[in-house]
Amino acid sequence: MDALKNKIEELIVPMLTEMDLFLVEIAIGANYKIQIFADGIPSITIKQCTRLSRFIEGYLDEDTSVPEKYTLEVSSPGMTNPLRVPQQFTKRIGSTLKITMQDGEQVAVLLKEVSETTLFGLRTTLGVRKSKRPIKKIKEEDLESISIDLIDIKQALLHFNF
Repeated sequence: MDALKNKIEELIVPMLTEMDLFLVEIAIGANYKIQIFADGIPSITIKQCTRLSRFIEGYLDEDTSVPEKYTLEVSSPGMTNPLRVPQQFTKRIGSTLKITMQDGEQVAVLLKEVSETTLFGLRTTLGVRKSKRPIKKIKEEDLESISIDLIDIKQALLHFNF
């Protein structure tokens, strides 16, 4: 499965780059369920997913190591899935993230900037609505600056205030 995953990645990364998109993840499950998650700034379109899917199908249909019965899904990673690659963090500048560190500590960060290896933001709290009253806004100048190395992040999720 890893060889197939690597081959698909090798095939699609140049096409993704040409389309101003980036690869988030390739997952291959039981019965050759192949899921490809790609995204872009500002986003990936259905038309781009279709083009990518047809391109990959052409390869999979010719590859003798892939059984005739496979399932291929090409989509965006979705807003509720963890952020995995630096480009996803860049896309979410200005958003609040709920980050779980490798040591288990949980941190809420208002994301301000991203480098290849580090997030920069403001430590905040996650607004939890206990009543129908609006969540009290916190002034940015009252928040502590924080930087987090991407390697220290176990999981990062977008936080939504409803």
